[in-house]
Amino acid sequence: MIEQDILLDAQKLGIASRNIDDLAFVWSKDESLAKNIWHCCIGQFNEMKQWEIHYQNKAMQELKLEYLKESDEPLVAKQKKKDRTVVQKKSDMRGGKGCIAKLATLVKRDILRVINKAAKDTHKKLIVPKKRMGATKLTDSGSKVYARAKSKQVEFDAAVHLGEVIEIMDNDSEVRELET
Repeated sequence: MIEQDILLDAQKLGIASRNIDDLAFVWSKDESLAKNIWHCCIGQFNEMKQWEIHYQNKAMQELKLEYLKESDEPLVAKQKKKDRTVVQKKSDMRGGKGCIAKLATLVKRDILRVINKAAKDTHKKLIVPKKRMGATKLTDSGSKVYARAKSKQVEFDAAVHLGEVIEIMDNDSEVRELET
């Protein structure tokens, strides 16, 4: 669903591609397509309010799935902390979004990773939702986490939405961008 919408938007913007790998190849060869690629992968979703819910509903309808009805009973989630449990109501989890909506965000993220990975050996530009603002915090394990403000911009701005590859980890799980 998400992949098809990205490819459909690419076609509307004049980028010939049959699949995400084609789109990634075209991006790797022509960095001038940054604005159009950004719109396909990020901008069109920023234009939609709650795009994750839209895809969640679409997938659930297509697969004939439904969530259990909410109740006043709290859900108990296991944690690896001293108290071992935390009590949460369903509506407090992920902003009221379900697990299928979360999967939609992961699919979109992975598509963008494939597209960005293709450019690592050519022009080294990354399409990003918004550059990191330099704010960092340390996790409990001591690793750095970069705070990134949510971007709902619907217009491409190269200064904000185009980063540079400075390191790609061996396991391809993380792409770092040039700090600004």
